[in-house]
Amino acid sequence: MKVLVLEAEPGAAEDSVAQLTASGHEVVRCHAAGEAAFPCVGIDSGGACPLDDGGVDVALTVRRHARSVPTPHEDGVACAIRNRVPLVVTGETSLNPYERLGAIVASEGDLENVLAEAVRDARPDHSEVALGALLASLRANDQPTATANARVWRARTGLHAVLEVAESVPQRVRDMAAVRVTSALRAYDRFAAQIDVSIEAV
Repeated sequence: MKVLVLEAEPGAAEDSVAQLTASGHEVVRCHAAGEAAFPCVGIDSGGACPLDDGGVDVALTVRRHARSVPTPHEDGVACAIRNRVPLVVTGETSLNPYERLGAIVASEGDLENVLAEAVRDARPDHSEVALGALLASLRANDQPTATANARVWRARTGLHAVLEVAESVPQRVRDMAAVRVTSALRAYDRFAAQIDVSIEAV
């Protein structure tokens, strides 16, 4: 996995970074160790933001203390959420302000499993967008919608969507639906590196 690691306080993520690196995961940061919260690496010296290439699988922020608001060193969390990257919070997670935004809480002992699940799990918002586009396309072509479903998840190469339609839906209509779903997902998540859509008959 490629993990964007943030921390509420300088040094809070050291143990998590060591654990992830030892397990072979790629860790990227918004701030070099020991540097101030501003500017981030995407601004400082013309560096590239870790989110620019769309290859980050999941974002992690580590918190030592209960805080109800983000800290300056967690500025990259907002960028990750805006880029539709799954977010995991660990450490002292009570009062964390990201819960209402869909962040997943992980204990330190189960951190890697939770990160992997966050990447594998379907993205609810993306799936809702895909299903809406699929249903609209089927209705526009007078096709049954009762069995229609959509599941979208994120992987290193981008977004993967699997659409389910009735077996009676003609191939031409399926192809049109795939195009419409791809367009809807691109509008919703313009930072995804690529979008792959497949259709299954059920």
